[in-house]
Amino acid sequence: MRKIHLLINEIKDRTIQENFKRILLWINSSLRALTIPHYTSENRPANDLAIGDTIFNETTGSLETWDGGKFASWTGGGETSLYSGTGKYSSRFSAIVTGPTIKDALDQIFLFTSANPTTSLSLNPSAVREKGNSLASLLLTAVSAMGTNPISALASLVFKRGAATVATVASPGASETHTESTAITDTTTFSATLTDADGRVASSSATITFLYPILYCVGPQAMTRSAIFAASTKILSASRARNLSFTTTANVAYYAYPAALGVLTSILDPTNFQVLPDWTLRVENIVGLDGTSQSYNIYEFENPTSTTQAYTFS
Repeated sequence: MRKIHLLINEIKDRTIQENFKRILLWINSSLRALTIPHYTSENRPANDLAIGDTIFNETTGSLETWDGGKFASWTGGGETSLYSGTGKYSSRFSAIVTGPTIKDALDQIFLFTSANPTTSLSLNPSAVREKGNSLASLLLTAVSAMGTNPISALASLVFKRGAATVATVASPGASETHTESTAITDTTTFSATLTDADGRVASSSATITFLYPILYCVGPQAMTRSAIFAASTKILSASRARNLSFTTTANVAYYAYPAALGVLTSILDPTNFQVLPDWTLRVENIVGLDGTSQSYNIYEFENPTSTTQAYTFS
């Protein structure tokens, strides 16, 4: 079949040559195959070509179509490509289209990027703890994923306690764990750093927090600091702002918190009436669960009552 093509191409009369090609195309179509004329880069025809004439270039191994001035490769692997928009301004993307091939143009449209891996670290338990209530062990779980590469391309995962490395996992999977068995007695930040096979890095951190508690209770006037600590309901929070309800029976309400959180600027009753002047502030040291003495702001309602009353502290 190829020899027939070569013979047809030797015919000088363009009309006769085209008629032979149509007959050959019909023969091949009836055989459920399409035969394209074969040439090399050196012997490609240069005259008597019509736009759309297509050949197979044996030198480049690709189909080429005559665009009126040259043969353009269907794959973008020859002298040029079928795409002719290179260097033109795109109003859609507010940019000049660069790259000589259709693939280059599509890459520019889709903006393919190499995505970094991701990892997310969680702690169990994760709740805020009272200082003095140490944690014997802590479970760290890192859930990781690749960006553009499969999960098998993850290279390493490093768990840290503060700046110290506590575990390293080679070729980590989608979920890895580490149990930290050294007691934790104060606020501590843990981290997980993930590196993929291309050297791209992702990290995540989580913190276990220890606080001195906020205290509230009811009792007789002039309760001692130790009695307040013993009788109080505890709240673990880094904010003094709070809505609380007190039920008193011929006694008074107390609200106390670490002095480092500052003094109250407002205490409102349920009608939004300012009652801050009805509370007396004193600052005393209270011994915490950890055995250390901490400065507390202690607010005491001045008048004994028998009622249930809500207050907004801020």
